[in-house]
Amino acid sequence: MYSNGDSGGECGVMTTELLPMPAPATTNKPWWSYDVGLIHFVGISSEHDYVIGSEQWIWLENDLKSVDRTVTPWIIFGAHRAMYLNSNYSGSVTSDVYVSDLMIEHLEPLLFKYRVNIGFYGHNHVVQRHSAVFKKMVVQRAVPTTDETGLYHLHTNPQATVHWVVGTGGAAFTKTAMTPMPSYNELFWYEYGYARVTAQNASYLSWEWILSESNIVFDRMVITQEDPTQEWRI
Repeated sequence: MYSNGDSGGECGVMTTELLPMPAPATTNKPWWSYDVGLIHFVGISSEHDYVIGSEQWIWLENDLKSVDRTVTPWIIFGAHRAMYLNSNYSGSVTSDVYVSDLMIEHLEPLLFKYRVNIGFYGHNHVVQRHSAVFKKMVVQRAVPTTDETGLYHLHTNPQATVHWVVGTGGAAFTKTAMTPMPSYNELFWYEYGYARVTAQNASYLSWEWILSESNIVFDRMVITQEDPTQEWRI
């Protein structure tokens, strides 16, 4: 997909050559999907052609089209490079801004059409939590809320995908985030940690980001949905 040395191996060679990929992924077609409980996970390769009409794009639409939302009411989409990212890195065809725009043009319509709940990415070594967003316009911001466990950020039946970047492994931090932030970027931070997602039922999903060194829940988000079989309306 990208013809220069931006990733030289970091964005795919190690994964496809050394680690077994989940079916139906293969070395030269490393895209996949599988169900875990109430969640349908689907991953594409941002290093291979994903533009409209490409083999990977057709596979992704067929996969999303086939999801039975009465069985797996939640969908989490993943890619190495981010569809939404607060970054000032632009200019080249491998830059954050260029890739983001390309993914929004070619992949975001599928995420919206098939009501993908979360987009999850890496590549940029930072953590960023974004709003529910479509075509770079904020559809819904998370509302700070509290319960017996403390503060969390609530999305109530959002009508667009909520995006996260969790690029906190393998390298030093990529400090390209801008302040003031883009309207869709709610938070960003430079800490090492990992994400944990729990689907309690068809209506309630929580996403926690946890500090590696202390196991403290640093940030928590909740998404609710009313009927995952209904089309989104903006």
